Amino acid sequence: MDRLPLEDIRVADFTWALSGPYSLEWLSVMGAEVIRIESALKPDGLRTNPFVTTGVEAGLNQAAGYNCLNYAKKSCTINLHSEKGIELAKQLMMKSDMVSDSFAYGVMERYELGYENLKKMKPDLVVFSKSAMGAFGRERHLFGWGTPRLYPMLDWPP
Repeated sequence: MDRLPLEDIRVADFTWALSGPYSLEWLSVMGAEVIRIESALKPDGLRTNPFVTTGVEAGLNQAAGYNCLNYAKKSCTINLHSEKGIELAKQLMMKSDMVSDSFAYGVMERYELGYENLKKMKPDLVVFSKSAMGAFGRERHLFGWGTPRLYPMLDWPP
C-alpha cells in the first residue's frame, strides 16, 4: 500500500466541539497521528451529546457525532489544572509537529502553552489556534458557537 501523505506528522489536538475536531479529522485520515488531549473532569460536549445509536445506552463513547469526528485519532486525558498535567502536555507538544486548540482566546496562554511559549521551546512547531472570536479585536475575549452577541460570558477572562 502507498504511504499516506501525512504519515510522519504528529498533532497534539486540544480542540473540542465541532470545527476543531472536524478539521483535524482530515489530518488523521491523511495519515497524521492525531492525539486528542481531553479533560476527564470536563469532557468534550459532543461526547455527552444525547444523540446516540438506537438501543445503545448513552455514555462518553456512544455519541455518534463525537465518534464521527474522532474515529481515526488517539486520545488521552491530562489535567491541565495541575503542574504535572502541564508538564505532560508540554512533553507531548515537544514530540509533536503541530499543536491545535479551539479554546477561547487566552486559555492556552494561562496554562503557559500559548504560541509565544511554545515557539521558545520548539521553534519549528506549527501552532494552529481557532478560537471562535479570533485572537485580535475587541470581541476576542468572548467565546461561543455562533455570533458573540448571543453568547457573551460576562466575567471573561477570569
